[in-house]
Amino acid sequence: MKTHKEVITKAIYILREFWPDWKVTDNTVTAWAMVLDDYPVHVVEKALLQYMKNPKKTYTKIPRPDQVVEIIQQTLNNSWDEVFDEICSKAYRSLHPILNMGQWIEVEWSSPDVPVLMDRMGGAHYFTELETKNLGTARAQFRQIYENYTAKNGAIVDNNQVLLGENSRGLLGNG
Repeated sequence: MKTHKEVITKAIYILREFWPDWKVTDNTVTAWAMVLDDYPVHVVEKALLQYMKNPKKTYTKIPRPDQVVEIIQQTLNNSWDEVFDEICSKAYRSLHPILNMGQWIEVEWSSPDVPVLMDRMGGAHYFTELETKNLGTARAQFRQIYENYTAKNGAIVDNNQVLLGENSRGLLGNG
């Protein structure tokens, strides 16, 4: 399993390609690791990759860890509505799996946390009957459930979009 320091060390040395005059020391890596330590490693990896995709356009000075934290916060703040939309689009199928060529095709959730959140909101039946409810109220309730859940359990990672997970080969390492 990768540590914050390993992920950050690789990322910083890649970022030096954009800023060759950046003087990186062990203290630089330690400082970045301390700032980013509050977030799960996979979330830090994803934010660092997003930062590296276009660093010069967004940040013209030598990179700072608070800029990566901004990316993480933006990602975490926008995630609840993506999970809500996924549940809305898949709730009916979770109750009624499709029979295809003699095999039941179950719903594939982006994360094992998604059906847990669906259950905390009232289960799949709640979402299949959403048109009879106040959508704004339902979204607000779900956001509160999502924020409480992630505060206790950490960020929810979309299994289909984790670019640098432990078993992948990505920009920051060979998994």
